[in-house]
Amino acid sequence: MLAYPWPGNVRELANVVERAVVLSPSSLIRPDSFPMECAVRLPKATGDQSSLAPLQNVIEGHVARVLEATGGNHTRAARILGISRRTLHRMAARRRDRDDDSRDNPSRNDPD
Repeated sequence: MLAYPWPGNVRELANVVERAVVLSPSSLIRPDSFPMECAVRLPKATGDQSSLAPLQNVIEGHVARVLEATGGNHTRAARILGISRRTLHRMAARRRDRDDDSRDNPSRNDPD
């Protein structure tokens, strides 16, 4: 679903999810509940973990993408993310602080 361009933006996504909920034979939405053009492609289980990242990195990346998609509008981004604007501001402040610390003290980033 991440690779699908969502030309209808949030409305299209909402319609697709609603359709999946309505048409799903159980209370669990599965990848085959979605139309083929935006089908969820689950990664195959392999021993390769090179694409795995710490949860905090995944969260921060998603928040950054939502903020970019909303043009930096924190109110809209918070609504999309399902969090309060205050929580979004705290997350951004923590990231800025961590970024500032890593610039001020580059040795803290060394893996040694």
